[in-house]
Amino acid sequence: MFPKSMSTIGLTCVLMLLARHPLFAAENGQVTARGDAERSSPPTTVRLQIEVLAQGDDLESALQSLADATKSATDQATEWGAPAASVRIASPAVATGRFATPQLAPLQPLAVDFDQAPGGFDQPPGGQGPGNFDQGPTVASPASPPDVPDSSIRPIVAVVLSADFPLSAGASAADGLLAVERLRKQIADTDLSGMRKLDSGVACSTCGPQPGAPSFLFVRQVSADEQAAALADAFAQSRRIAQQLATAAGQKLGVVRQLAVAEQPVIGSPFEALPPGGASPGPARPGRDGNVEAVSPTAGDLAYRIAVEASFELNGPKNPEAKSASSR
Repeated sequence: MFPKSMSTIGLTCVLMLLARHPLFAAENGQVTARGDAERSSPPTTVRLQIEVLAQGDDLESALQSLADATKSATDQATEWGAPAASVRIASPAVATGRFATPQLAPLQPLAVDFDQAPGGFDQPPGGQGPGNFDQGPTVASPASPPDVPDSSIRPIVAVVLSADFPLSAGASAADGLLAVERLRKQIADTDLSGMRKLDSGVACSTCGPQPGAPSFLFVRQVSADEQAAALADAFAQSRRIAQQLATAAGQKLGVVRQLAVAEQPVIGSPFEALPPGGASPGPARPGRDGNVEAVSPTAGDLAYRIAVEASFELNGPKNPEAKSASSR
């Protein structure tokens, strides 16, 4: 009689050999395949996101001015064609640290070589010629010190406003670009961000994103029915591939054992307060009424993509010939 430990080792070896045997894999195996589906349509909306800024002698007065500026910007957006329900306002934030007062640049000496200047003097061999200097004259040259936030600037506060502007049915990519250009011009003409109402402080180039810069996104809604149809297409593709693999192995495709979404669309929050200047959101994110939004910063068709991974049971050889061939 072998020791108990030896019996366990022997049983383990037998099981490993059986797992590698073709008949064992055929009768108890699975096949896994992935399917992909994509649905594309033109955008239906141009989404504007812009910072609205206001200033006051103290934080309380700045916030009151911001409330007035936000209402004015909302009214302006609806006048341009955005449905009132599409206008969203993020929480206010202090933006004073992103501004700096223009500083007087110190004067720096700048050497001028008259030999290299147009009309300069030639230097004779072995010495200096008339009008030639060991060092050229110095002239005032403005330096470029780094911008720094200025604590003397009155408090500035900001919110991000988002508004959707519908495009006409069947709008082309060119139509979308023209709509953005019209909005950009209207924003500049009306000072929608309120930048021109601020004190003489300038945006600090090293203190973060540029304040008041609009960003534009192209959006379409992916309905629940469209999502379901895409899932069905992706599963059908995974089943076709699994059937091809099973047939190539001489097996019969059985029931589904595992099913999962292999690759979710890139999802963000329903409303993201993008930094001024824009950001690149994912291709899809939760929308309203159970829909998903396909989003892109560029014009053109917007794709909704999804992938499914399915595992199917293998029920053994399809015919005796396949079984006998696999056993040889």
